[in-house]
Amino acid sequence: MQAATGALVWAATPGLGGHAWVGCIALVPLLLSLHHLSGVAAFAWGLLGGLIYIIPGKWQTFANAAAANPSLPLPEFILVLAFFLLYASPIALFALWWGRSCARRPGWLTPWISGFGLAALITLTPTIFPFTPVVTISGAPLLLQLADLGGEPVLLGLLLTLQSGVALAIVHRRAGPAAWAGPVLAMAVPLGLSASYGGYRLSQPLNAPAQTVRVAGLQAHWPRMSGNRVLLRDRKDLAPKSAVELTRAVLAEHPSCEVVIWPETPTVQTRDLTCVRAKDLAAEYGRPVLATCTEEHGGESVQAAHVYGATGIAGTHVKIRLIPGYERSVSDWRGWFPAKRTADVFDPGDVAPFSASICYEIHFSGDLRAATRAGATWLSQSSNFNVFRSPLISELDLAMTRLRAVENRRAIVRSVNAGVAGLVLPSGRWQSDLDRGAVGASCHDVPIRHELSIYTRHGDRPFWLLATLLVLAGMHRRGRPPVWGGAPNDS
Repeated sequence: MQAATGALVWAATPGLGGHAWVGCIALVPLLLSLHHLSGVAAFAWGLLGGLIYIIPGKWQTFANAAAANPSLPLPEFILVLAFFLLYASPIALFALWWGRSCARRPGWLTPWISGFGLAALITLTPTIFPFTPVVTISGAPLLLQLADLGGEPVLLGLLLTLQSGVALAIVHRRAGPAAWAGPVLAMAVPLGLSASYGGYRLSQPLNAPAQTVRVAGLQAHWPRMSGNRVLLRDRKDLAPKSAVELTRAVLAEHPSCEVVIWPETPTVQTRDLTCVRAKDLAAEYGRPVLATCTEEHGGESVQAAHVYGATGIAGTHVKIRLIPGYERSVSDWRGWFPAKRTADVFDPGDVAPFSASICYEIHFSGDLRAATRAGATWLSQSSNFNVFRSPLISELDLAMTRLRAVENRRAIVRSVNAGVAGLVLPSGRWQSDLDRGAVGASCHDVPIRHELSIYTRHGDRPFWLLATLLVLAGMHRRGRPPVWGGAPNDS
């Protein structure tokens, strides 16, 4: 059954199977495998099942990144395994409760406490992996629309409640129709909300309001540690490849394009001229260019994004969200428990205000929420994935970007090296004029939005309120006659 979960996760994961609706049942076999287990056995099988859930398609991807770090504190295999074990730990902890709960006649709330309880464990566990089970459903716009109500935690709780309901219905399938009521309700509510609310939101003018800004994103394929010669070449007799050449090409094809976003630079060198050249191009064409370059800040070498307008720099954003074990030491607590940061919102003249994220930062929903509250009407993402040497990481990153767009109802322009560039609309839908693996640039009509979603206003508070109410309701029913009949209610 755990192998079946691995196969279903593979089938649902973007970049692998890509069948998003399979994600609604992917963890059901894993939950069934924990039936009647308790104590050490439950924890051990939960840990194994968690590994089988998270590993498909990802082991070699993250091993490549670890191998690229010359200062690893542990052997590559041990370090990557430790990261995966940490990510699997919420499922192992959850298994301690789930096995015994399934063995008895559960109450009406058991699927909900299971779903939101596991979601809380996943949310609270410090990990470098932002890829929770919601990644598997990113290609299903109806399901994604619920994210603007309470962000990823609420969507995750509803997804896991649905799967808990399916698992409990199978476990108690011989107990009679009365035993099916609770699981059926746990399945019907998330799917019903997705169909009704999701359908309503998708019918609204989320993607094409009256006001737009034309933004170009680049899709490059620069080798790791490329220098200024590769990144900033400026020749007319060759196919566009460098940031400069791609910028000239897209502005020649789309003269009305108002902003150009460059990918995160893949180089770390003494004199990175990326931002210098971007400043020159912005002055030459008279429109903003956002570029990232390697700089020294506080004695550290960091990536900084600068927006250059026709008359000079219009804003700066320094990348502080760094991957533990690759961009930051594993022992540095700042990588596991990052502090809140000040929102950087750029307002370069005639262009609508926006905020930038650099690669890994797109996964920090609190940062994007703060930027939206501070006035960002659209968002940009500059990424570099060549260190992973796998197209899968770009697909997984895109899946999380689609979720972030829905949470705050802001369009996100992706400019990527060694991945896929394009536009994520406020509905979570994906647009790209470029084939995967191609090198090029395209100009997008980016919707400008000013209203704030429920998640943008209230953050994770709706999720924790729901989770608290479910726990209190479960404690209230403990020891009372079960709703489904049989042994005392243990929900």
